[in-house]
Amino acid sequence: MKLVPLTSVGEIRFDMHPREYEALLGKPNGVFRRTPDSTDQIYAFDAKLVHLTVDPQNHVTMISVFRPLEVELGGVQLIGRELKSVAEDLSRTTYRFEPRDFGLWCPEAAVGLVELDDLVYGIDMYSTLVKR
Repeated sequence: MKLVPLTSVGEIRFDMHPREYEALLGKPNGVFRRTPDSTDQIYAFDAKLVHLTVDPQNHVTMISVFRPLEVELGGVQLIGRELKSVAEDLSRTTYRFEPRDFGLWCPEAAVGLVELDDLVYGIDMYSTLVKR
């Protein structure tokens, strides 16, 4: 799946309506909140290895994709590889990633690479530029 910053991951786009992403991903197998006081809900499409964070107006605000799915940015495969190797490959692209406690963060693309046991376990892409 190709990641287009601030726009889409594969066929999943930020401008999708709930009916559209359910047609693409099926019914979510769970809905939860990141924190008890959060107004956004996270729709878990675990069979597709995708979570969508949706605001109260039904706008997708974050797309999360998990391994073993393959996601590429700038010609670099992100998920399922050693974080260090991904960082080296990304350093040869126009995207600049910074170390964070969760893995790597690219401010201009609003993309986080989530690391688990030295591997990129998943990606989180936000619909707008945010500070992390």
